[in-house]
Amino acid sequence: MFLARLLVLFSLVCISCAHSSFEQKQLKHALDFATSNRLELEILLQHYTYDSLKLEAAKFLIRNMPHCYSYQQGGEMDSVKRVRTYYSPFGQIDQTYARRWGHYTYRNLPKIYDAHIITAEYLIDNIDRAFDNWQKRPWNRSLSFEDFCEYLLPYRIGDEPLEEWRELYEKKYGYLLDSIYKGSDVVEAANLVSRHLQEPVFIYCEDFELPHIGPRYLFSHRYGSCVDAADIVTYAFRAVGIPCMEDTDARGGHVWNVVRDTTGRDVPIWYIASEAVRGSRDTGKGGKTKRVNMWSV
Repeated sequence: MFLARLLVLFSLVCISCAHSSFEQKQLKHALDFATSNRLELEILLQHYTYDSLKLEAAKFLIRNMPHCYSYQQGGEMDSVKRVRTYYSPFGQIDQTYARRWGHYTYRNLPKIYDAHIITAEYLIDNIDRAFDNWQKRPWNRSLSFEDFCEYLLPYRIGDEPLEEWRELYEKKYGYLLDSIYKGSDVVEAANLVSRHLQEPVFIYCEDFELPHIGPRYLFSHRYGSCVDAADIVTYAFRAVGIPCMEDTDARGGHVWNVVRDTTGRDVPIWYIASEAVRGSRDTGKGGKTKRVNMWSV
């Protein structure tokens, strides 16, 4: 019996060491990938030298950063974004715009990798704000550090432009959880914020092809696909301390949000049509789902 326990302990130590070694290799690769911007990432790591948990959070973001990028903004993309705001409340648009921009694609635009342009200041602000909301919301007392890194910490969702958004959304919706609802039920908190997100009304449109459109555009302009609708929720929820991610069906035909419950389960929510209810199934059409996160664009 003693020998069996010793073998199990030895196996766990070996697995832990192997995992640590792999993460170190990932970190080194990310720092090398940053090339001339490596100094910004090193400044970030140095900033948290005496805060071990925030240092691990910084390393987590850096390790995943080589996969993160946005597309070059401006020019025709800005024109298409502006045209989206011409939709009527019924989801209709002048066919002149549809014909002119309907064949536009962003996919050939240059990719701008985060690791090459991101600043230590941007990441420090993101990490500090994420930690503040992790620590002050009562439902997050049961949220592990691993789940915090996945559901609250990420500074982006997909391939949207790299923008500051946490302060913007927190100023708009944070009061709901600071003053109106002070309970400990994350589902109730999520539904309250979700209801307030419904103004202005989201206008559904899919005529024009765009990447993730970005937090600042969506803050002011509620136009787009189910992806854009889910993104609005993700920005708002994470900014106020509600652990949230996005799910999609296996074919990528629909995207919705999930809230991490205190039970460790994900509760689906589709803010345009349905609130979060414990025990409910995903808001897709059944079948397998897959997770959307900042390193799977």
